[in-house]
Amino acid sequence: MAQSSTLQQLQQDALLRADMLNTQFASIPELTRYINQGIRELYEQLCVSSQDYYLSQATITTSNGTDTYPLPPDFFWLRGVDVNLGGQQLFPARRFNWEERDAYKLQGTGWYWDQPVWYDLRGPNIVTLPAPQGVYSLMLWYYPTAPTLSASDDTFDAVNGWDELITLSAAIKLLTREESWDAVDRLKQDYAETKARVQSMSTKRNAGQGPRITDVFRGRTPYRRRIS
Repeated sequence: MAQSSTLQQLQQDALLRADMLNTQFASIPELTRYINQGIRELYEQLCVSSQDYYLSQATITTSNGTDTYPLPPDFFWLRGVDVNLGGQQLFPARRFNWEERDAYKLQGTGWYWDQPVWYDLRGPNIVTLPAPQGVYSLMLWYYPTAPTLSASDDTFDAVNGWDELITLSAAIKLLTREESWDAVDRLKQDYAETKARVQSMSTKRNAGQGPRITDVFRGRTPYRRRIS
């Protein structure tokens, strides 16, 4: 990803699309707010594409007997959780199934290589089942929240010129406040076409191989009672 735009560039492009480049209709704080709203719209579309455009990682160090840990401050969307027992003992944790909540109590305590570890997201925390009986590592693969631009030289990476979606979104909001309904309708059509293009192209980032079925037992000993 290499096509970043500054906040100032995005503001200028939005004003240009709204035909307000040489007017005082929009204040800088208002325009900045609309730009950041557009960034979040594009950011969420790229997250749901499952192509890991903005994937990040954080490591949580566990404490003996503690099952609840705070999520990263910028946490938005979880992609996966790995359990590291040390050395090469690394395996994915499994998502907690609410309908089978009582069955987890039968699995005993502690984390072991041949036994599953589950996780659940509860408010600002991640909860593990069972609680670890030692110091290990949880590796969180997640999408952080979208950046908020404030300084004129702050940048956002819109991948391949997809910042057009951001500027169109801001321009539509400006024209809506001005009640320029014909222009709003015209830009909404442009927005819909651009959004469709982004949705189509963003899912093709990793086109070398198609998705495949995941073997959840690969390299691990099956356990007696399966909870998935």
